[in-house]
Amino acid sequence: MIKVEAKENDTYLVTVGMKSPIVYLDHWAVAKIASNSSWRKRFIDALHKNKGTLLFSSLNIIELGRHINAQPNVKMHLDGVGTNWCFVDVNAPAVIEREEKWVSGQMPPCFNETGLRSYYPYIHDEPLTLSKIVELVSGQKDHYDDIYSRLDENVDQMTDIQEAIKRKDPKINQNAYKPGGYNPQQPTKYVYYSFMRGTLWSTLKLARNHIADLQHATAALAYADFILLDGHWHQQALNLLKELPNLANRIFRDSPNEMERYLQTFENVQLS
Repeated sequence: MIKVEAKENDTYLVTVGMKSPIVYLDHWAVAKIASNSSWRKRFIDALHKNKGTLLFSSLNIIELGRHINAQPNVKMHLDGVGTNWCFVDVNAPAVIEREEKWVSGQMPPCFNETGLRSYYPYIHDEPLTLSKIVELVSGQKDHYDDIYSRLDENVDQMTDIQEAIKRKDPKINQNAYKPGGYNPQQPTKYVYYSFMRGTLWSTLKLARNHIADLQHATAALAYADFILLDGHWHQQALNLLKELPNLANRIFRDSPNEMERYLQTFENVQLS
């Protein structure tokens, strides 16, 4: 839940609630669940019954917003989510820095306040629904261009590092991104470093979609209780089981049987 209250001198008070169970769906997963009326109803009913939170990023919002008028099922899904969502920051280095400084009572370190700030004049004095923010963002090409420009910069930077690793450039620290142990108070560093090391020290040809997926999978595995991933990132997540043994009960892959298991688990969740 996100609520923005207008105060004096063009200032705003922002209240953020992120209650478990926390769930993550990439935009492909939103479209898949939304296209099946039974799945859509079950997901929305479970989200509200369990008072859960759906994580959504800037890229999720922009991708869905660009096509929302042509996807009535997706719009119904977003309407159904209502206020049970939180704006998640997928910039892992920034989240890691906030986690290191975070103290109880502050906003969740994964909350993307910077990304939401420009919308404060349009969203204050009532709880912010997911549909409302998607509606505000839809059609704003500048946001789309800015996010994808930054993704392309990340691709170029990571490709340069990957090539340097292959040729054993002495300037490259071969111990870079070694994750160390998992700290539940600072979960992003372990997940992000594990994924970065698995990506940079591989022969995988990097592209915009891969970097975006890495960023979203990092945020999901760090903060969500239930995560639906495609085949590649599901396998990457399984590689983290040594440090995160309960992960096997939290991640689900893109298949009909797994979708049913995902929904059943979410419907019957019992979190301590």
